[in-house]
Amino acid sequence: DELGLQNTAGYAGLMTNIGNVYGSNGQLDRALEYFMKDKSIEDSLGLQNTAGYANLMNNIGFVYRNKGQLDRALEYFLNSQSIMDRLGLQNTAGYAMLMMNIGVVYRNKGQLNRALEYFLNSQSIMDRLRLQNTANYAALMTNMSMLYKKQGQRDMAERYSRMAYDIYMRLDYSGD
Repeated sequence: DELGLQNTAGYAGLMTNIGNVYGSNGQLDRALEYFMKDKSIEDSLGLQNTAGYANLMNNIGFVYRNKGQLDRALEYFLNSQSIMDRLGLQNTAGYAMLMMNIGVVYRNKGQLNRALEYFLNSQSIMDRLRLQNTANYAALMTNMSMLYKKQGQRDMAERYSRMAYDIYMRLDYSGD
């Protein structure tokens, strides 16, 4: 603070890093506090059309989703998507994760067909990027399984659940 760095992109990034630590420890309100500090700095610096800002919007959306504030989460996720679309980042792992996050919100809101569209888009991107043997791909398979279960498609739910399980086993994934 004494160096006058509070209004720099580097300081904004530090705020997100601190927010991520709080978020990973389940301290969602503290995480949101730091993400909003980052947002304020980036807004003042005119950085709203950057990949970093899109990632920040995704982080904020993720916190709101985990707090059960689905409409707020969707607002931030869709803002992130809009930025990433403008920047041509549709074929990235980050975009695939964003598609999954949006799909989860729609699934939780009961808009299952819309959720499935986002999940399938996420899967398509991950397949193109050859990310099938990652924890994120397994998480996507789990989310799709949950969606199919909600739709009453038990066979599909079991199929996707098995795919997720197999990936986690190959990765020796403990969930940490």
